[in-house]
Amino acid sequence: MTEDKWNKIDKLLSEFEIRLGKKLSEAQKVLLEDLTTALNGKVKFENGRIAYGQDLTPIVDEVYREFYKKGEGKFIIQFMIEQIILSSNLNVEYFSPAAPASVDVDKLSQSIKSKIYASIGLKQTGRGFQVLEGGYLNSMAQSPEVLRLLKKEMVNAVFGGKDFAELSKGLKVVITGSKDKEGVLERHYKTFAYDTLQQANRVEAKEFAVAIGLEAFQYAGNVIDTTRCFCKDKVKKVFLRSEVEDEWPDTIGETCGVIWSDNLPEYQPTKDLGGINCRHQARWITAAQAMRLDETLKYENGHLKRVA
Repeated sequence: MTEDKWNKIDKLLSEFEIRLGKKLSEAQKVLLEDLTTALNGKVKFENGRIAYGQDLTPIVDEVYREFYKKGEGKFIIQFMIEQIILSSNLNVEYFSPAAPASVDVDKLSQSIKSKIYASIGLKQTGRGFQVLEGGYLNSMAQSPEVLRLLKKEMVNAVFGGKDFAELSKGLKVVITGSKDKEGVLERHYKTFAYDTLQQANRVEAKEFAVAIGLEAFQYAGNVIDTTRCFCKDKVKKVFLRSEVEDEWPDTIGETCGVIWSDNLPEYQPTKDLGGINCRHQARWITAAQAMRLDETLKYENGHLKRVA
């Protein structure tokens, strides 16, 4: 469980949004081109302006359906699968040295991955992966929010009596974004996709830790201007699993507590850490590593304990 093995995991997670952003930017350009092409020749005009009373939203439905079907809309799922698999492989590399001989790490890894796949709506088959209808990833990829924003722009164009150039300009801003605003796919997918990868990695790491008997983790990550005070207080510090499971849920709602919402599933400390959109990780470590990093931890009767 060396620093270089952990750094590979950290690099994957920290660079994920950049790689995803590039893919989403490319997909937005395709979506804009498809929609503009579909509208050209179908929009009715009066005196150079869009004729009032038209319903252009069915065109959006058709374009977005084809956009998803032909592949551009599905790339996010394939990208997520690739990243989750890579994250899992890196976890195996990281945790294997600490596993006792009685633990079959590869078998354990496959069992954990199966649970994660099921939770996000994936089924592994002999020919790859099947995305389950109604599952999380399928619902995310066919976002009603993206469609809503596109349709809203179309309705505004009709009511506003815009010409085709103005309609095209408005769609470009909505779909591909502007200097100060991300495009529609970037705004929707970045948060969902990043949180999915983060939580999948945290869940897998916790499962490994429990299976091989690790009791402590370091709150890993950086502090930036927008870092919440809950996380600022914990970055680089070492915590026992028993501590966080007992204490952290009680901080929800406090000034510097976990940021959570009543309409979300139950908060799980080792999966959710600082709460909604938290960018930090639990780096599970051995008892020896924990005691080197935190002098208040001692190993007694087979377990780590905080003595001061």
